[in-house]
Amino acid sequence: MERKRDIIYGALGITYFKEEERICFLLVKHKDGFWTFPAGAAEDEDSSLRETIKREIKEEVGVESDKYIFVNGEFKNEFVYGKEKPNREGKKGITVIYLIKFKEKDTIKPRNEIIQAKWVDKEEVLKKIDNEDIKEIFLDSLKSLE
Repeated sequence: MERKRDIIYGALGITYFKEEERICFLLVKHKDGFWTFPAGAAEDEDSSLRETIKREIKEEVGVESDKYIFVNGEFKNEFVYGKEKPNREGKKGITVIYLIKFKEKDTIKPRNEIIQAKWVDKEEVLKKIDNEDIKEIFLDSLKSLE
C-alpha cells in the first residue's frame, strides 16, 4: 500500500481574467526557466490544497485571495517526478488543478522563485508551457471557463 508521505501533493491554479470576449491567462516564469501557472507543493500549514494554491498565488505574484474566485471545475494530474526535480525524482505526484477567475486584471508582482509574470492569450499559453500534461488539462479546462 502506498504511504501518504511517498506522495507529493500539490495545487496549480489556471488563473484567468475575462475582458469582454477575450480571456487572458496568468503565467509565471520560474527561476529555472520554465513557464507555468501559479503552483506549488502542499506544506504542513496548509489545511487543504485550496489553501495551498491561495498561498502560492500570494507568494508568487503577491495577489490576495479576495481578488479572485474559484470556478466550478477541478482537475487532477497524477504523475511520477523526473530529473527536473532531483530531490523528488521517482516519487509520485498528485496535483489538483483549480480554475481561478480574477475579479480584475490585478497588478502582479513576481516574487520568490518567480522571475516574470504576465497575462497572455490561449495561443501564448500553448507556446510557453512545455509540460504536456498541463497543456492537456488547460485545453480541457477551457470548456469550464465562465
